[in-house]
Amino acid sequence: GDADALSKVAHILKSSSANVGAKALADCYRQLEHLARAHRIADACEHLPTVRDEHSRAVSQMRALLLEMT
Repeated sequence: GDADALSKVAHILKSSSANVGAKALADCYRQLEHLARAHRIADACEHLPTVRDEHSRAVSQMRALLLEMT
């Protein structure tokens, strides 16, 4: 169901974030994955604003790094 799908997606995003060095974002996705595996969908929904904020921060940092390289 929804919890299984969320868990899988969070796992993929956790790994991808870790691969690009976005540790804080990977930690957010780790927590989201944990909540989904526990079928705590309401808690996962409450965690989404934190995930979104950290995602925005990570994207901004990556953009800044790319600008430095050009």
